[in-house]
Amino acid sequence: MGNKGFCANLLLFRVKIRYHKAMDIFCRIVKISSAKYLCLFCLIFLSVEALAARWAVIGVSRAKIYSDVKMTKVIGYVGKGKKVRVGEKAKNNGLVLPMLLKNRVVYIEVSSLSEQTDKAKQSLKIVAKRYLDKINQKKEIRRVGVYTGLFYGLLFRNDFSDELGQNLIFTSFGLRGYYRSLEEFKGYRITTEYMSAEKDEAQLSIPLLEFSFLLKEVSYDKYKFDLYFGPLMTPYVEYVQGEDFKITGQALGAIVSAELKRKLKENYTLHLDASYQALTFYNMELPANGLYPKEFEPILNGFKLSASITYSY
Repeated sequence: MGNKGFCANLLLFRVKIRYHKAMDIFCRIVKISSAKYLCLFCLIFLSVEALAARWAVIGVSRAKIYSDVKMTKVIGYVGKGKKVRVGEKAKNNGLVLPMLLKNRVVYIEVSSLSEQTDKAKQSLKIVAKRYLDKINQKKEIRRVGVYTGLFYGLLFRNDFSDELGQNLIFTSFGLRGYYRSLEEFKGYRITTEYMSAEKDEAQLSIPLLEFSFLLKEVSYDKYKFDLYFGPLMTPYVEYVQGEDFKITGQALGAIVSAELKRKLKENYTLHLDASYQALTFYNMELPANGLYPKEFEPILNGFKLSASITYSY
């Protein structure tokens, strides 16, 4: 009875050992299988867009395969005529499509494929257009053109405070140039003109230089309104009073201007301008014959209407 009990216990012990070994092996198998299934699940989940795929044919002699969507590293090539399975949704602004290669998600350029979906083609066209627009986009505008205008001004002698100004109508013509930066709010206008007026026996001739800065710009439909302000100067002024005398001098002043622009055909633009300007004359010495005051520094101010047509380049 004792031997039978001992044998039974020994057999039970061996069964338990085998059971534990079997369970240990089973757990290991389950763990390995679980890991494999987990990896497979992750791969399928991460490449779901690539699996929702279509067949495409390589259309270039050698298509590059990239490891990442940013196309930073080339990991291989595919020859022309090969069929590849690619995803439907383009990445990296429409430049690449995902594909599976040896259970790994890689990327191929859309332009390498001869059979592209309409969506991929459209994405590529949009990206190409944006790129070309950025390259061709102007950073600045330069214009130059002819200029003409009428100036109605009053001429005052500064040593007679109670004197009424002498009204003069000037005609002017010249050249006008514009500069406008498109990257920042910066622009200016340069004008070289010749003004002249004649009344009774008096003649006044003024070659004038204007350098104005753009202060404000407002766009409305096909029109643009610009506001300019800047200095005026002339190195030479000529004033003739019949046969009595002829004197010369210089002048300094300022101008404020409101300008309307409208684009014409091609690169031409029409400019209409209304401005107020003032000039003070210096170093104009009258004849010392006792008939005229010793000091003569007249002031000229008034309004001007002008027009110009410019060509942009």
